[in-house]
Amino acid sequence: MAYNILVTGGAGYIGSHTVLQLLLGGYNTVVVDNLDNASDIALKRVKELAGDFGKNLVFHQVRYCDLLLLFLFLLILFANELLLWFVWLIN
Repeated sequence: MAYNILVTGGAGYIGSHTVLQLLLGGYNTVVVDNLDNASDIALKRVKELAGDFGKNLVFHQVRYCDLLLLFLFLLILFANELLLWFVWLIN
């Protein structure tokens, strides 16, 4: 079973390199970025470089200032993982 990894700012220089390594490691990678200081072209290039693993990359352009939307997005995407993290956090 492949793990789901969320990378915020994954379209920037450091983020895109991190995303590439995660993909090559077999992780399902979800990138959330507002593209203020980045470009979706970087992620297209990462998909190419990752080869067959590129299909495990999902990108969503989200404004970080809309925290409620981001929280709901994370809740839907990672419902089980977030619940476990929240339980661990409050203990």
